[in-house]
This record gives sequence, structure tokens and C-alpha cells, in this order.
Amino acid sequence: MASGFSGVLKLTDLDDFITPSQQCVKPVQPPTRLPGSTNSTKLEKAKISLNDCLACSGCVTSAESVLIGSQSFEEFLKCIESADQSSPADSKIFILTLSPQSVASMAAVSNLSIQEATLKVSGMFRSFGVSFVFDSSFARSFSLIETANEFISRFKLGETHLPLLASSCPGWICYAEKTHGNTILPFISTAKSPQQVAGSLIKSYIASMLGTSADNIYHLSLMPCYDKKLEASRQQFYSDIYRTRDVDMVLTSVEIGALLEARALKLTDYPSVGLNSFSDLKLEPVAGLIGHKGGGAGGYLEHTLVRAAKQLFNIEVNEISYTTLKNKDIGEVTVEKDGQTVLTFAYAYGFRNIQNVVQKIKRKKCPYHFVEVMACPSGCLNGGGQMRASEMEHKDHLNDVIKLYDTIPLTDPFLDLSVKRLYSEWLEGENSDKVVQYLHTSYKAIDKTISLLSIKCNNMDGKSKKLKLVSSGVKRQNLKHKERKMKRDLNKMKLISLEGKISNNQLVDIINSSDNLVNPLELYEKIKHVSNTRERSKLLFEWLIRPIGIEQFFREYWEKKAMVIKRNIPNYFSNLFSSKEFDTILNKESIEYSVNLDVTQYQDGKRHTLNPEGRAYPSVVWKFYEEGCSLRFLNPQTYSDSLWWLNATLQDYFHSFVGANMLVISL
Repeated sequence: MASGFSGVLKLTDLDDFITPSQQCVKPVQPPTRLPGSTNSTKLEKAKISLNDCLACSGCVTSAESVLIGSQSFEEFLKCIESADQSSPADSKIFILTLSPQSVASMAAVSNLSIQEATLKVSGMFRSFGVSFVFDSSFARSFSLIETANEFISRFKLGETHLPLLASSCPGWICYAEKTHGNTILPFISTAKSPQQVAGSLIKSYIASMLGTSADNIYHLSLMPCYDKKLEASRQQFYSDIYRTRDVDMVLTSVEIGALLEARALKLTDYPSVGLNSFSDLKLEPVAGLIGHKGGGAGGYLEHTLVRAAKQLFNIEVNEISYTTLKNKDIGEVTVEKDGQTVLTFAYAYGFRNIQNVVQKIKRKKCPYHFVEVMACPSGCLNGGGQMRASEMEHKDHLNDVIKLYDTIPLTDPFLDLSVKRLYSEWLEGENSDKVVQYLHTSYKAIDKTISLLSIKCNNMDGKSKKLKLVSSGVKRQNLKHKERKMKRDLNKMKLISLEGKISNNQLVDIINSSDNLVNPLELYEKIKHVSNTRERSKLLFEWLIRPIGIEQFFREYWEKKAMVIKRNIPNYFSNLFSSKEFDTILNKESIEYSVNLDVTQYQDGKRHTLNPEGRAYPSVVWKFYEEGCSLRFLNPQTYSDSLWWLNATLQDYFHSFVGANMLVISL
């Protein structure tokens, strides 16, 4: 995984066969045309900014591999240096918000208690020039209160407004906006995440207390997830008046670890300094973090359940007992009154479990009133931006992080006097317009319209291993049903094959594999039974890219150029996926066009999307294939245990989300 960030997303990262994307490209903005003008348009040089990444119709989730130049520690130090050289009137005030999940990760690696680590992190950033350090848990109190209030209001409105999907996870939000759009977005809680509540609090209330304006404050946050960088860059969190964002920069735990390693320092080398109080800015020399019930995901389920049971049914819930379902990352809890179930809540962590919940909602068969959603398995404590222990199993390290997090003293947000005071002084009451302005946000569906260059790869059952180059600037066609059924005349098609045009331009290396030297299926089975997760993920990656070695791959190909390995054993990957499994999924699951499956046809080197509406039935899908159409199955790991295991294992190697798309191409 790349160690730094560049000014734009690397264009070499824009192909679906190496990134977790549906179509990881920046959509071309359709130009405004005057009447009588032609359709000829000169496209600008392709650049992808941080905000473009959020606006893109492609990525399933804008994951940790995204390279963003304005969100690095080097950039933060440049801002500090620039402030030091400014006049007192122009000098910015630097403020840090700490995530308890991040501190728990750093404490585990540094062999410190979580409160000791908190003071050390505070001291470290103050040595860099930060003036105030706050705990994001205080901001989370507002998120928890608003989420509970929103659920109670929706419950009173009726079942059509439920379930409420609550989360502080930007990865989940990106996924929902780009993949499910208006089908799911109305069910998502509008309460801001703790990071963004802290941003509102700091750029308004704290700025006022300091006698300055929002644009004179540089707000930095330390988070367990790279996707928090993307969340901070959402247009909703930018002030046109002050031309500043609520959160100017996000750094992750692992980036701080890399900084310490580069400087040959340890966290313990820094002085211990307490945190500041949000309510009065005072520095508390020995003050550490506060927490909430409900674990590392933030406690949205637990606080909402307890509050709703009391407010709606006058039931005191003193203890919550969860029922684990298919795996530890999905479970449910119920509240009963007079022998009847009145509330059913659930938590769903990881995209596979999320997808199952989403499908139930779309089929109108979701049994839950409320679902706590997190993109990462095990929640934020296992975020992609967390530090990794080098000498122990990941699950053992994660258990240490969880234990440390659970030592944080707990507070009840509904009883916190400081929170109540800010509702009065800052927000002018619990139901004011300022509550909506500062504590809530909105989401919008990202329309899939126009896409840039992308390279597609097919490798299924050994039937076809050629790739195609998709032309740029192709708008989705709303073709008639008769045209969808029309057979393609391959002689009239101007297909651009990878082996021809692309390799001649030296954009892609074609590598002939010597698969006959190994038994791929036998080797694959051996890898699955390696007990050490770090070693297993490395061996699996080697198996995928052989005969290229890992060092050669990162030296010659990573972020430089693509490669295609031509397998001479058709069933090399048969343990991962097959046509038969695809057909079984089509029969058993409710696969929908545009959401789960794209049907495309290439004419004159241009791709036309032929997606009907509704469910993709097997007979129709295979008919498309027989007529020369290409099939792209999005996120097959949602339905395939073998691909899910593959992606999960590779995540241990890359420390980021890993995704897959499957293509069936008829040539």
C-alpha cells in the first residue's frame, strides 16, 4: 500500500480489477450546450480531487487506498510552519480532536494504558504547535442524543419511516449514496458523526469563545479510518461564508505510527499533557478520555434502545442481551412488553452483513426498527487506519485494543451537564434551527451518468481472458427493448483488445504464466490452512500474481502500469468463482440490474449500458450473454464465501478494503 498521498488520485488506480470499485473514475461533467450547438466537446486533462472522489458514481466505498495530497502529515507540518511565519493577526489557531478508538490503537502498540497514551498523544501534538486538544467523545454525546431523538420521532410517524440506519461511518455513507441511492438514503440517520459535530462545535462555539472567526482556526482530527478524510471533504461541511471546512485535515493512527517510525521516536518520548474542556477551554493536566456504553462502534444502538424504550413504552432497560446471528458482526436485540415484541434492533458490521440488511429493506422484509451500521468488521476499533502490531496475530492485537477501549470511564450523554449547557448556550434549545444546522446533515444519491477511461478484466473458467479498453465520455444509453435483443455483428464492431492496442502502447504487460510448475488448486488449499494471518495473506497474494514476485510487483507495477497474466491452466481460479456459482446466485438471490449487475454492449469502441429495470433473472441474463453482451457482476463477494474469504485475507496484507468485480465477456 502506498505510504504517502499525491495531489490527485493516481489514474493508474482507476481500474476495477485492482480496486474495490464499481467504476472508480471521475464522472465527466456534462457541458451546458447552447441551442444548435454540436455534440463535439473538448475534455480537460483528467484530475481527481478529494471532493471529486465523493462525487464520483463509481467506487463502492472510497477506501483507504485513496491517495489525497491535502490530507497528509507533511501537509499539516507545512501549515504549522506557514502559521509560524505569519503575522500575529494572520496566524491560525491549531486545534486537535482525538478519537478514543485511535488512541486505543496507539496505546496497544505502545504498551500504555489508554489514559497514559491520551496524555502522550496530547503532548506530541502540542510539541508540533497545536494549542488545544479535545476528546471527540464529547461531540459524540450530541450525535447519540440526536440519533435517539430522530428514531423516536420516526417511530411515532410509522413503519414506513423505518428502519433507521445509524452510523458514524463515512465508508457506509459513500456506499449507500453511490450504490443504492434514494432506495436506502431516506432510512439513514441525519445526525452528524462525532468528527463533524466537533467541527461544528469548534468552528462556531469555540471560535466565538476565542474571539476569532472560523477561518482563523485550523481543525485537525485523529481518526481510526482513512474514509474520515473523505467525510471531512464533503461539500455539506464547507462554509461558503468563511471559505473553510469544519475539519481541515484528518490523520489516522497508522500515519502517526509511520511518522514516529520515520523519526526513530516512540510515543513515550513525548511529555504527558492533559486535554482541554469543550465547555470552558481549561486545560485539565491529568484529564483523559470519556466514553459511552456500546463499544467501539459508538453506542448508537444501545443509547437509542434505552432512550426509546423509556420514552415510547415506559420500559427501563438496564441490561442488553444480544443474539448473535450468522457471525459475530451481526446480531439483534429485542424489547418486549406484556409478552409482545415492541422494539427490534440490530447491528451490522462489514459490507457483507450490511448488504444483507439492505436487501431486506429493498424487499420490504426488514424486521428491524433500528440498525447500527459499520463498514469495518468489528467496527471502528478495527478501522483501516488503525496501527497494526508487528509481532502478534491481528485478532490478538484487536482484542488488546478492545480491552483498552473498554477501560475508558463512561458517561451518560443525556445526563451530562456540560452537554445540556451547550444545548442551551450554543444551540438555543433542543429543538431549535441551530440544532438542525450544526448537528444534522443530508445525503444525496450519486447518479451514474458519464465515465472516463477504465480497463476491464475477465477471468472466469478459462473461457475468455482478453480485456477491453472502454472509450471515454460514454453516456448511458436508454435503448429500446428491441435494440437490447439485437445480435451484435462482431465484424462490424471496432473492439479494442488489450493484447493489441494496449500492449503496443506499453500501458500493460502481458505475462505468460508457467502454471504447469505448480498444482494451483493444491497450493490454494494449503494456503487456506496457514494459521498465521499475516503469512497467509502474503502467500495468497503471491499465489494470485505468480509468476511475478511481490517485490517485482511493487517495484515495476504498483501505481505504474497494469499487468495481465495469461494462465495456461483454465481452472487456476476455479476455487474462487465459476459460471456455475454465478448461475446459482442468479437463481437464489435477488440480483438487480444497475445495483448488482451491469449488462453492456460495445459498438464502435463505445460502451452502451443495456440494463433493464428490476431483478436480473438467469434466463434473461444468459440470453444477453449469448447475444454478445458483457456481464459485470458487482461485489460478488457479497454472495460468494470464497471471494469473501479472498478479500478478507488480502485486507490483512494491504491494511485496506479489498474488493472484486466479476466479468463475463463474450468474444
